Amino acid sequence: MTGQEIVFGGLTVRPDARWYEAAGAVYLKAGGDIVGSGNLLGSTTAVPAVVGNVLFGDSIATGNLIVHSNETDVSLVQAGGDIIYSSFTIAGPGTLEITAGGDIRMDDQASVTSVGPVQASDLRPGASIVMQAGLEPTLMAQNFNDFVNLYVNPDNQATKNEGDSLAGQPGKVVHTYQQELVDWMADRYGFGGSAEEALAVFSTLTPEQQRIFARQIYFAELRAGGREYNDADGPRFGSYLRGRNAIAALFPANSTSGTPNVYQGDITLYGGSGIHTRMGGDIQTLTPGGRQLFGVEGVAPPSTAGVITQGFGHIQMYTLGSILLGQSRIMTTAGGDILAWAAQGDINAGRGSKTTLVYTPPRRVYDQWGNLMLSSDVPSTGAGLATLDEGDMDLIAPEGTIDAGEAGIRVSGNVNIAALHVVNAANIQVQGDAVGIPVAAVVNTGALASASSASSAAATAAQETVQRVRNEARQNQPSIFSVQILGFGGESIGLD
Repeated sequence: MTGQEIVFGGLTVRPDARWYEAAGAVYLKAGGDIVGSGNLLGSTTAVPAVVGNVLFGDSIATGNLIVHSNETDVSLVQAGGDIIYSSFTIAGPGTLEITAGGDIRMDDQASVTSVGPVQASDLRPGASIVMQAGLEPTLMAQNFNDFVNLYVNPDNQATKNEGDSLAGQPGKVVHTYQQELVDWMADRYGFGGSAEEALAVFSTLTPEQQRIFARQIYFAELRAGGREYNDADGPRFGSYLRGRNAIAALFPANSTSGTPNVYQGDITLYGGSGIHTRMGGDIQTLTPGGRQLFGVEGVAPPSTAGVITQGFGHIQMYTLGSILLGQSRIMTTAGGDILAWAAQGDINAGRGSKTTLVYTPPRRVYDQWGNLMLSSDVPSTGAGLATLDEGDMDLIAPEGTIDAGEAGIRVSGNVNIAALHVVNAANIQVQGDAVGIPVAAVVNTGALASASSASSAAATAAQETVQRVRNEARQNQPSIFSVQILGFGGESIGLD
């Protein structure tokens, strides 16, 4: 059972106060579809006037609230079919994983939000949100298990001798993640053993816990593969092989028995719908058989639209098809990187307004002596793709186009772009280093003017030379006199 968030009305003893009513992590699973779970966007439920001895009066409630107490808490929303028009709110730390064997279709009816801590003294970041569409649960479990086994086994490390290529070492990977696993286990569970012991303990964790680390490996490989493409001094300059190998490992075309794997599912949100983490927490979206659509044309959406981290948090996306924003946004506002890989489609920043204000709710913060402060963030602005505060951006579309559109791409850190085509590059603003952005050819007007002047002078000199030659030729020609005799008189006139 999920909980609810109650906002007390003005006729109660706690006017405008919020009451988070939930028990802990939630497993919500269905073999078919999940439809209409929670409240539709903007809707609430009236609370009975009196519950027990508590006067609720004109209070209202919003359902599908999940509250986590520990950083290791994971809640699952899992459907063998589609997830349609279902809103979820999660408070506290941890992870919320939403997976559908088909589509995740919120349209303009539902949203997913991580509100962060519900206790003022809790300074831990809020829960991360994961959305995976087109992943049938049984297939997902097998894929992630095989992927982790490939990337944490030191025997799968490819050789790096001169002349050795990754393409010539099937079944091998550029980097195995034993040390990263040790660090992750230590940070998450306080583990202090060797790499072999860490792997043994890791194998006993529940699949949803293991998938958190597996996705970290996956997106690290995609980022490295996109950057290797533009690294002229690297071993795979101009090649997406490293990233494509990671994709094939996590989403193989065929099962171990040789039967084709089917991945079919989109993530669709528009209007005021969004995926937000307000007080920290990452956002990851994966559609191995479809596209990701976060906005459409038409009426400009409110600031609630799009994929946004409003506390420190990264945004990481993988899709077979395109990532389309329409008039919406993908944005980190308080620190965090953006990574997006569209395997066969485009990444389009859309044409959203650059003046839309995105507000972050104020947060109560207590210092060590119990003094209360309100942490207020300056509103963020705009649409499109943006890392607004100390964040890098990696955009990769090996077979498609990266279009900055009218909304634009803004990067507070460094940017790496790798694609078949990049358009509207003039609308990409980067504060750090930029790699992969085409440079517009600049015409040297000064040189053209000089060349034009020189050409005109040469033409004038040539005309003067021709005229002078003609004049000299006329002067050297013999003189001809014509004499007409008008008549003969009495005397003869002779001519010498």
